[in-house]
Amino acid sequence: MGWVWLAAQAALDHSLIDYRSGIAPGRIVEIAREEAREIYLNNILGNAAGLTVTDGLNNDEIEARLPAILAGCAEEAVRDPALRIYKSAQRARERLHFLPNLHPENSPPGGS
Repeated sequence: MGWVWLAAQAALDHSLIDYRSGIAPGRIVEIAREEAREIYLNNILGNAAGLTVTDGLNNDEIEARLPAILAGCAEEAVRDPALRIYKSAQRARERLHFLPNLHPENSPPGGS
């Protein structure tokens, strides 16, 4: 190797050490998992609020009925013959591939 390459490599190594966060790689993954989960949950709740508006529910009705509405929607989704929820889950696994324990071996019921 030429001396210029060695000098550049040494400078990069030193610079990268200067910018270390001190956070363990496993913690970075957990932070990414927590952030992704929070984003998905906020999307669900925001969409659920819109759903209740389209159903014409007032605040008291939202409190009383929203859990059952969401449970019913989830039950319908997992029984959907087109298996859309499982296909969506697989796309999410592909997007979040850097997170461990995503069970990539899972496939929709019936192997589709």
